[in-house]
Amino acid sequence: MTITRPKEAGEAPPTLGSTIGSIAAAMRDGALGPGDLAELRRLDVEAPDRPAFWKTLAWISKGEALPSEQETGWAIVLSSMARMAPFHHKPGNAVGRVLGEAGVKEGRLMRLLRSHGPTFHDTVRRTCGLLAAHGLSIDWAELAALVLTRHPEKSESLRRKIARDYYSLLQRKE
Repeated sequence: MTITRPKEAGEAPPTLGSTIGSIAAAMRDGALGPGDLAELRRLDVEAPDRPAFWKTLAWISKGEALPSEQETGWAIVLSSMARMAPFHHKPGNAVGRVLGEAGVKEGRLMRLLRSHGPTFHDTVRRTCGLLAAHGLSIDWAELAALVLTRHPEKSESLRRKIARDYYSLLQRKE
């Protein structure tokens, strides 16, 4: 598996968006092959034990050790992206808007926005399965930011944006 690291101006560290874009390209173009995607889809995010996860994580972290909570976050992101393949990533497709387009009920949205810990992990993965079943793509940089953040204020801001985008779409539909 070879993932091409995004080139940034002045060789600055890659952004979350460029990293997600590279992972999405690897899933789309076969650098993460069918076996790797299958491993990631089956990944136990609380105790990741699949080679595809560790290879991809080593690429993301440039071989540096990450705290276990970040490893868990990346396990959720990679597993959920793999569940959505080939519909996993489209920059600019706001998560809340796409959930509204998919007809996701308010209760499911509220579970996603209110849950934390293992319940949140499960809700993200289930939501991604539903989006994949509808053939819809999201901007994974937005959802990855929510999954990976450990800052309560940033998390709340991201959750509110998803809610605003969802309800704005519903309002426009009416």
